[in-house]
Amino acid sequence: MKNLTTRLSSLVLAMLALSLIGCVSKNSSAFVTSNVSDNVIGATTKEILVAESMRLPILKADPSLTDSQKQCIDEIDLTNMAKPVQGVLRKKFTKDELTRLDTFFDSDSAKAASNASRLQIASLLSGGEVTQGIKLTAKQEVDIANFTNSELGKKFAEATKKDGNISSMLDVFVTTKIKNCGI
Repeated sequence: MKNLTTRLSSLVLAMLALSLIGCVSKNSSAFVTSNVSDNVIGATTKEILVAESMRLPILKADPSLTDSQKQCIDEIDLTNMAKPVQGVLRKKFTKDELTRLDTFFDSDSAKAASNASRLQIASLLSGGEVTQGIKLTAKQEVDIANFTNSELGKKFAEATKKDGNISSMLDVFVTTKIKNCGI
C-alpha cells in the first residue's frame, strides 16, 4: 500500500504540475469531484487541496475494496488540512507572494489548466482514451508559461514538490486516513 500511496502522490503532483503548464486535457463531461469545500480561504490553498484530493477516486476505484472502505474514502475531508497548508505557505512565502499566488490560482488561466487536469484524471478513471480535448487559449498558455517560468512559480513548484513540506504533510494525513479505512 505504501508503494501505491507514493505512486499516487507522485501522480497527483505531476498532474498539478502538468495542469500548470497546460499539458493535460480531455474532452469529457465527467469531473473528478473533491471533498474540498468552496469556503477554503485562499485560492492557492484550495488548489493544493483539490490536487491532493484527486488521488482519492483513484484509490476508490480499486475493485478489492469493500463498500464500507469506499464510503470511508468518500468521508476523508481535506478541508481539515487547510490551516496547516496555509501555515506552511505563510512560512515559505511573503504576504505579497501569497497575494500573487492567490491571484494566479483564481485566474481564468489557472482554473482552465486545473479543470483540464481533473478531466484528464476523470478520463483515466473511467477507462477513457487520453486525447487532446480541452484546449487552452493562447492567452491562457502564455499566462501559465509566464507563471511557471517566474521566480514565484519556481518557488511554488519547490514548495509543493513530492518531498516538499506541503506534499509530505498532506501525504501523512491522507495515508493515515486511508489506513483508518482499513486499506
